[in-house]
Amino acid sequence: MAKLRQQLYGRSAERARSLIDQLELALDDATADASQAEIIAGEAAAAAGIIPRPRPAARTSAA
Repeated sequence: MAKLRQQLYGRSAERARSLIDQLELALDDATADASQAEIIAGEAAAAAGIIPRPRPAARTSAA
């Protein structure tokens, strides 16, 4: 029974893990790209003499 379960679910679990790994790599790449874009935008704004507004502080809900 255990061997049958392994055959049924083992491969799909491996595929799911592989997909998760690929998605994590894609997320890392997207985060790096966004960071790089933010740096470039900041440098361009500084070169143009534009002072960026600070980001608003995160709100916290009072209970």
